[in-house]
Amino acid sequence: MRTADESYVTRRAACIEVRLSKQCRDAARPGRLARLGRALERMRQAVVRKGLEVIREHWDVALFDVAFGCLKAFAIYPALYFAGLAWAIAVAEYGPLNTQAWTAGYLFARQQIMSARGKRRFGYSLNRLDAFRDELLGVQPRDARRIHRFDWEGLEWTIRIRTGRLRAAWRSWRGHPTDPNVVTPSELRALVVDDEFVFRANPLRSNPELYEAVLLQRILSNPVARDSLLGRLQPAAARCEEEQELARILGESLGSARARITEQGDALAAALKVNLGGGFSAASLALRWLSWSHQRALFARLSALARLQYGLLADLMEGGSLERCTGAEGIGAELREIEEGTQRAGRLSEQAITVVSKQEARDLAARGIAQARALGMKVRLARVASAVSRCCAPRRGAGESPQRKHP
Repeated sequence: MRTADESYVTRRAACIEVRLSKQCRDAARPGRLARLGRALERMRQAVVRKGLEVIREHWDVALFDVAFGCLKAFAIYPALYFAGLAWAIAVAEYGPLNTQAWTAGYLFARQQIMSARGKRRFGYSLNRLDAFRDELLGVQPRDARRIHRFDWEGLEWTIRIRTGRLRAAWRSWRGHPTDPNVVTPSELRALVVDDEFVFRANPLRSNPELYEAVLLQRILSNPVARDSLLGRLQPAAARCEEEQELARILGESLGSARARITEQGDALAAALKVNLGGGFSAASLALRWLSWSHQRALFARLSALARLQYGLLADLMEGGSLERCTGAEGIGAELREIEEGTQRAGRLSEQAITVVSKQEARDLAARGIAQARALGMKVRLARVASAVSRCCAPRRGAGESPQRKHP
């Protein structure tokens, strides 16, 4: 049984696959210079994608790198230079003061500290609780948590995407058995026989679950690629109602929820760029910041949901059952709140697609801000942009026409 988020991601992936396939049919075969330009464009997209990932999810790592770099550049290395030990600077840079090594140590220490904090709160370390959840959900190996489902020939198929290529290579070298339903993103891309499609789908990699769903739709639409994929997969075993409820409560498909939230925000930004232009617009900025406020509230609820799930896992490890654990009710209520918030953000995105003038954008932003404030959301930046837009708006008859514009 699929969740609403999984169904939404599948529908959007099918629509995107149709649009990209049409663009591939109309595109000419690239020459040498075009292939070089595409390689540079993929590099640029990778840098932007990694930068946004660091800002959104690993901002503390970026601060650690900046602080450690400043410490070396303005304190340690000048001291070595003026002490007559300039030769030691190169040795330290590639040895004991290597930034990459210290960053890896910081990441490992942070993970262990967070795991130990979980032990004080839940009675078990977070690493142990994660391993127990993977055991309950049948996740093997542990980094194969992204899941996609599709129906073919009357059967339901499940494919898991593992994120660690080095771990996959290590397990393969050690001779560990591999699950036929587990693939890496590079293996999934290799099944897409159309390089033009892979290039045009590359900007979607900032939303991994949606990107993989688009590639999967492309594979299923090609008989050769589909047969190659189905040849290595095994049909998913039927689950009883208790197993389905456990998977829903423990958040097996939360990756689809994150993909849905991110896609709605990206769709709103893309629609505003097309309808209102790519230049600076306070009205457009107000809607984007309003959408960002919705995303921030939803991601905060997802973090609260993760804490509730850890509490439930601790109760289950102590021998409790799903029916007797009180945490299951709180998780169900939180899931309903997340679904309602996602639907509100989706309605905002759908309304923004129909906006074709700045006045309509101002009106939509005003209504959205009022509704968000009634729900207790923080929309300070959206209010500032909306106020600036109203102050800069031309009077009727002197500037923008009050009539609806058509593209």
